[in-house]
Amino acid sequence: MTRILLLIFLILSWHLTAQQSKQYDIMDLQANINIKPYQGQITGELVYQIKMLKNTNSIRLDAPKIHTQKVKVGCFRKKFKQTDKLLIINKKFKKDKTYKLWIWYEDQPKKAMYFIGWHSHGRKQVWTQGQGKNNSHWLPTNDDQNDKFTWQL
Repeated sequence: MTRILLLIFLILSWHLTAQQSKQYDIMDLQANINIKPYQGQITGELVYQIKMLKNTNSIRLDAPKIHTQKVKVGCFRKKFKQTDKLLIINKKFKKDKTYKLWIWYEDQPKKAMYFIGWHSHGRKQVWTQGQGKNNSHWLPTNDDQNDKFTWQL
């Protein structure tokens, strides 16, 4: 009987963990980026369209080691916090409302964007490989393979 109860508890706890609800849904991204291959650098202006699924006081995006310069929500400049892993945008976001979010940033990605041949004789390339994970190493986003949205680059 103890084993059965333990098994039920483990199944329920796994199911509840897997059902964590998101606070927002990214609907669209328009990314205007400038690639500087000789410097191994990227600068960009991103415009996200985000629909809120819950009331919250902040939005968190994965942005490891990215240097965010400015953030706007709608037409208003917003305070943000940058950590080694996250970009946290502070504002009272309301459930069922859609917001436009502007982010200006620069980065020298060490992962997921590669600059090949720019300092040698050979074929010059810039390429990315994120596949829903690690894209945050070259633009602030969510590293979640299940997060689907349209984007123009």
